[in-house]
Amino acid sequence: MRRLVALAVLAASALACGGGESSLRDEMVGMWVTDHDGAYHTFNDDGTYGAAFTPERALGDDPDFPALEWGDWTLDESVVQLVNAPDTPYCPGVAGTYEIEITGDRMLVTLVEDECWYRSQDFGSSMTRYADQP
Repeated sequence: MRRLVALAVLAASALACGGGESSLRDEMVGMWVTDHDGAYHTFNDDGTYGAAFTPERALGDDPDFPALEWGDWTLDESVVQLVNAPDTPYCPGVAGTYEIEITGDRMLVTLVEDECWYRSQDFGSSMTRYADQP
């Protein structure tokens, strides 16, 4: 009986701590479309991202037309930091920080700090999950 009670307590603790639920990072992985200009942003599970005006370019699948912006992303609680790669056409090497909140298929984005005006206008708008995930 004690073993059964201990297992029940452990299961309840795991549920209370969010066990079994997806994390905000897991929810962010995938492709999103910005409200500002309809750009596609892909957040990969390996911590890389791409942004462009077509899904293929955002994924890096079009060798003739690479993404407009790419680099690395990290998430600390609800704060995401984007760091553009040194060879990206827009704001090479520049980092931007944003607060995010994901509810269903919507990502609300609030600018914290970003010296890249182009990215702050685009990524700084809210987004909708791209329905036709590649």
